Amino acid sequence: MAFRFVLGRAGSGKTTYCLQEITSRLMESPAGRPLIWLVPEQATFQAEYALISVPGLGGTLRAQVLSFRRLAWRVMQEVGGTARLPIDETGKKLLLHKIIHKCKDRLRRFHTATDQMGFLDQINQLFSELKRYCVTADGLSRFWQERTRAQQDYFSGGLEDKLHDLQPLYAEFETELSRLYLDGEDYLTLLAQQMKESEYVSGAEVWVDGFHGFTPQELTVLEQLASHAGSVTLTLCLDRDYAGGSRPHELDLFHPTARTLLQLRERLLEQGVEEEAAVILPGNPPVRFRRNPMLAYLESHWDERVKKPFTPPAEQRFAPPSIRLSAAVNRRAEAEGVARDILRLVRDEGLRWRDIAIAVSDAQTYGDVLAGTLTDFGIPHFFDQKRSVLHHPLVELIRSALEAVRTNWRYDPVFRSVKTGFFLPYGPGAPGEPVIDVHAMDQLENYVLSFGIQGARWTAADDWTYSYRTSLEQEEEAVREADQRFLRKMNACRRLIAGPLAALEAKMSRQATVKSRVEGLYELLAALHVPERLEAWSQSALREGQAEKAREHAQVWDRVIDMFDQMVELMGDERISLELFSELIETGLESIKLGLVPPTLDQVLVGGCPERDMDG
Repeated sequence: MAFRFVLGRAGSGKTTYCLQEITSRLMESPAGRPLIWLVPEQATFQAEYALISVPGLGGTLRAQVLSFRRLAWRVMQEVGGTARLPIDETGKKLLLHKIIHKCKDRLRRFHTATDQMGFLDQINQLFSELKRYCVTADGLSRFWQERTRAQQDYFSGGLEDKLHDLQPLYAEFETELSRLYLDGEDYLTLLAQQMKESEYVSGAEVWVDGFHGFTPQELTVLEQLASHAGSVTLTLCLDRDYAGGSRPHELDLFHPTARTLLQLRERLLEQGVEEEAAVILPGNPPVRFRRNPMLAYLESHWDERVKKPFTPPAEQRFAPPSIRLSAAVNRRAEAEGVARDILRLVRDEGLRWRDIAIAVSDAQTYGDVLAGTLTDFGIPHFFDQKRSVLHHPLVELIRSALEAVRTNWRYDPVFRSVKTGFFLPYGPGAPGEPVIDVHAMDQLENYVLSFGIQGARWTAADDWTYSYRTSLEQEEEAVREADQRFLRKMNACRRLIAGPLAALEAKMSRQATVKSRVEGLYELLAALHVPERLEAWSQSALREGQAEKAREHAQVWDRVIDMFDQMVELMGDERISLELFSELIETGLESIKLGLVPPTLDQVLVGGCPERDMDG
């Protein structure tokens, strides 16, 4: 058991150092104790690609690139714990919605905020943070009791009420999860507990790279790794080793990372783990910026209060600058300037679209502007962010269908569901039947508006016979024939809509359990051939070159069905009102986010600035 720190400034080669050590172990012995390269979750692909790209390396069976969560899953597969049902963010929000309504009468502050958009997101994030920092429900309750006993006026009124409400909610949330479910935020807690039983970890060599700080959960895992693995190497972005009791100044550029180093050293000393001498990589100039003196100068002078201008070396005095600052009057002008630069790089300097990336401070603010501008300039691009599904026709169908049966077939929800396109005939119609298309549905909408049709008239057994003349100059016989053709078409459209919605209404009125209501929704989707239509839409989008849209259609069905499954698992036998069921469905749909991979190889990547990145 040995622990070693590898320190160096940005670009000094810390990741390369880890890669070379892992490669040398594999070259010496392809078989042996596991080699684990532990990196941030978003960097696993980059690290794996770097490892398999090493020339002469025959295989990497012994070495694995893992994140903390993947390591936890690997240990659970060996030791046990995978039998519990995994619950994702959607499931947790559904569970929170149920708990908040159950405890509503006991809440002081949150009873009025439960139906506000984003409230469940904030509560879910708060509980995730509490778990990451090892705060249990009992710990939160003790903190509350100690503070209120010690100092009655310690809290302001709002904070006091919020902490009062959080205690029962968090306790109920932990209790519900512990019965059957495995929360992703509990993976590391389980990992720390099971590490001593793992044959995979015992004697393994571990390299931890790409982090600048750790949560208490992660620090506990590192302690256990240091106690049970053969050796652990940890890289940190620091300019020097803080040994011998030296402490960084709180305004020092490397203060957060230095604090991590000192905190981890104290924990290792308490555990009795042997620490090897730290490896300090030279960083003048950093390896990464050796061919780019401007970036090297920026990195080395970043912490200076008084900035000095960069003077290029004589041999590079006339070379184009690698960093350029530009000002724009607004975001549109900024985006157009970026687009012109990208076109110049591709046209004049031979770059590919995939060699270019755009990093923005706020993807939400710049998203629409950049998307429109890049499209206008003919630049293929991909936004590296998760997408909400609230705009998707399937989600709108579910929301509007529930609202229609809940509000006595009001005009707005009925025709919102119709405009999703799922009520159009699926497959060829029978000979002699009216042709029903989007135009026919538009005519039906005008017809319903004209005669104020709603409620039971949609499901009446008799055909609609409301008629109006379009002209007084037509012959009576011609008018009668035209009216009959028109009414046949309107009634055919009406039956296409009323049949599935009436079946949903009957199911919702007869049954009151969550399971039966979910079954009613699924039967509606099956009756409208939703999965087949989504597959057809996906194929059509692919033929039109809209790869992102095609993948969106392909993913949304699985995510919605997964939400249904979690609702049934969480509260299948509970009897709830249709209004509360609709709120649960709304909560689940709001929480679904689609993560898409770049659909083509040659695209400009657009994303926000990463919080943690690979280093070296």
